[in-house]
Amino acid sequence: MIIVISIIIIFVLIGCVFIAMYVGWQLTHPKKQLILDSPLSYDLHHTNVEFKSRDQITKLKGWFIPNHSTEPAKMTIIFVHGYTKNREQDNFPFLCLAQSVVKAGYNVLLFDLRNSGDSSGSLTTLGQFEKYDVLGAIDWIQQNKKGKVGLLGVSMGASTAIQAAAKESSVTGIIADSPYHDLKTYLRTNLATWSNLPNFIFTPLIINLLRPLVRIKPEEVSPIKSVDDVYPRPILFIHSEGDQSISYKESEKMFNKHPDKFEFWKTKCGVHVRSFQQYPEEYTNKVISFFNKISD
Repeated sequence: MIIVISIIIIFVLIGCVFIAMYVGWQLTHPKKQLILDSPLSYDLHHTNVEFKSRDQITKLKGWFIPNHSTEPAKMTIIFVHGYTKNREQDNFPFLCLAQSVVKAGYNVLLFDLRNSGDSSGSLTTLGQFEKYDVLGAIDWIQQNKKGKVGLLGVSMGASTAIQAAAKESSVTGIIADSPYHDLKTYLRTNLATWSNLPNFIFTPLIINLLRPLVRIKPEEVSPIKSVDDVYPRPILFIHSEGDQSISYKESEKMFNKHPDKFEFWKTKCGVHVRSFQQYPEEYTNKVISFFNKISD
């Protein structure tokens, strides 16, 4: 009887490991979303661009949209999309905001992170390697357009933008909409909601299997550590107090580290990264005002 029970326990444990591996694989290999829209739909002239991530391996694609003025652009704003999305960020949407930002005198670069849209790669690392994609976008701007660079990211893209700015002094400022402050902490708290699996068994299994399975080290994706290297450059955090996907407290923790230079706009929207859709005029004004302050 003891042998039978032992065999059953072993098979259950092996089953748990395989389930955790499957969930971890699905988490890091989301299906790419097709590019369905175009800047032309918003009367935005653009150039299709291609460049390499700073890892010098991953090929990234995007749109460069020059400012409408005959004057030199105030700076170039790089938009960084979220998990499973692409350069459109259709639940935002990016192109609608880009239209206003371009009219205000800024260049805009929208591009697909690795394993997204038209970019290469088959692995999404939740910010660990995506930061090199943002750095590759900055390199392209510096090589082709020069001038100051600002970042605007949403969700995973916001967390990624913070990490990239910590490694690149040419970034003048960041707007971070709904970021998580530390990936490992976030997964420990929220992974069960994504996976629909018991937290006490599967969450630690999945997190610990990410490293041997796909080389992801969640402890290395920690924007709250990166903000110290961004400081004293400004960050505007935007987060809804009703966000059920990533709590506004994630942004609040980072804002509280340097409130003398950081700003925090907490909205009343109840859905993840929908503040722009709910408050389009106020959101646009805050974005343009933020970048105007640091573009002089």
